Amino acid sequence: MLHRLPYFLASIYWKIAKPRTLGVRVIVSHKKQILLVQHTYLPDYYFPGGGVKLHESLQEAAKREVKEETGIAIKQLIFLGVYQYFNEGKQDVVAVFCAKPVNYETKLVRETREIRDVNWYMESALPCLSDTTIEFYNDYKSGKTSPHVRVVE
Repeated sequence: MLHRLPYFLASIYWKIAKPRTLGVRVIVSHKKQILLVQHTYLPDYYFPGGGVKLHESLQEAAKREVKEETGIAIKQLIFLGVYQYFNEGKQDVVAVFCAKPVNYETKLVRETREIRDVNWYMESALPCLSDTTIEFYNDYKSGKTSPHVRVVE
């Protein structure tokens, strides 16, 4: 229960300050399998990703976040799109990429302070995904790999 306290406190801050965030998510695929993570503070599964640091490109952030959360290095980054969300009192801007693993056999990072689970899942048997992850996945499966912006309110 204590692992959810920082997320709860952040959500209170978001309602007051109404910040803007810039993040990335990466759909890493290999032979009909998708790499997913489950955070310690949220119930569903997500594509690896996170915040973009100051003076960091979106591509650099995508590679860094996937490596930090999963242990996997990625290649062949393809831009899927930019998504804007207005929820929890903040504005999230998320750049989504598709990528391939440099080495599929790399041992996955297991259970960190932020990540409860990381694993490869068959596309035909995905676990419970967050709403945004489902949206990204549907665009990925439909072949929308050209730059577009989707605003969700």
